[in-house]
Amino acid sequence: MDGLVLRAYRGEEDVPAIVEVINAEWSADRLPSRVTVAEKLAEYSQPSEMFDPVRDLTLAELDGRAVGYGVRGWSDAADSQVRQYRMDGSVIRSGAGAASGGFCCSRT
Repeated sequence: MDGLVLRAYRGEEDVPAIVEVINAEWSADRLPSRVTVAEKLAEYSQPSEMFDPVRDLTLAELDGRAVGYGVRGWSDAADSQVRQYRMDGSVIRSGAGAASGGFCCSRT
């Protein structure tokens, strides 16, 4: 897709755009909850071996506007020797952002 750029998380400057994407998706799903910039800043300010936003977060931009993001991480189950890997993300599903959904979880 022309104009679509996948890039790594650049730090706190990206958080407002990530929150906008999440809340747009939740609104489209008619979910009553919303996330705040403060909540995401708190989450991302504690990097660990299991999740480091600089390594594990990809932002999808279309013509310079955030239209999606994806995160990757893992955790060890407390009661077994199983490691659980997870991927999550959000995408703006209307307008030009709708086409970026499948791309935002790939590693940059």
